[in-house]
Amino acid sequence: MNSKNLTQPRMIQNWIIAAILIALAVVPLFADSFTVRMATLAGIGSILALSLNLLYGFAGQISFGHGGFYALGAYGAALVAQNLVSDLAVAIPIAVIATIIIASLIGAPVLRLRDHFLGLATLAVGLVIYTVLNQWTDLTGGPSGMSIPTTALFGIELDSTIYHLLVIVILAVVVIGITTLVNSKVGWALRALKADEAAAASVGINVAKYKIIAFGISAGIAALGGTLYAFLDNYIAPETFGIHASIMILTMVVVGGLGSNLGAVIGGAFFISLPMLFIEVQEYQHVIYGAVLLLFILFLPGGIAGIRLRRS
Repeated sequence: MNSKNLTQPRMIQNWIIAAILIALAVVPLFADSFTVRMATLAGIGSILALSLNLLYGFAGQISFGHGGFYALGAYGAALVAQNLVSDLAVAIPIAVIATIIIASLIGAPVLRLRDHFLGLATLAVGLVIYTVLNQWTDLTGGPSGMSIPTTALFGIELDSTIYHLLVIVILAVVVIGITTLVNSKVGWALRALKADEAAAASVGINVAKYKIIAFGISAGIAALGGTLYAFLDNYIAPETFGIHASIMILTMVVVGGLGSNLGAVIGGAFFISLPMLFIEVQEYQHVIYGAVLLLFILFLPGGIAGIRLRRS
């Protein structure tokens, strides 16, 4: 009975996610170019939220610097496109793998910290990455940003509609991948870490190893979102990846619901497109994110997905 009660809400959430993905996929059939762009951004936002949800929602390791890994993915793809070959099939894997390696190296010392100390350390990592991108003009273009020659896959140039569908397919793969991971042996280890690190260690779980695994995979998924953002407009600038980006990603996860893929998809889809909906008050987006985050922490700590779970 208990197993059935646990499985049924998960199945419902999976069906809702599938419906959202289908709805996003068919947007180009009836919408204008602006709406298609919004839907593409929604897909990228969902990927970003899923990345932090894996680390924070399932493994219990908070990060205030995920915007830095988002940036590494975007700039990594841009550098590959400028200096090697401008093809998603090459640029995306290189940027994602490089970010996973960098994150794993950073995670080894940083993940020894816990609670607010871990949060402050990851915040510092994000700020360092942003500063480097903003100041290293010869490599990144500095505040002026970088341009990418073209958006092509296996040599075939993609229009906005095909690129949108590619983003949604990648989002679906990420959802399936994370779902499979959290239900595997690794996933159970991550849940044990979130519940009680000392207890997890006492039953033979290598705490340091699984923390680094979660951190590396999470950073890689964030970088994947960054690569897709870079090829969306074929242009990136540091201002996109400042501290507000990390706050935005954290807000997506908390508002959507920690430990819920459905919540991450909903939160990510909404919040990354929010500035586009309120261009007139874009300068107040930090205040908006902060206010929404505070309200949900105080009055709805389970997030949007938590409402659904309680009603199930």
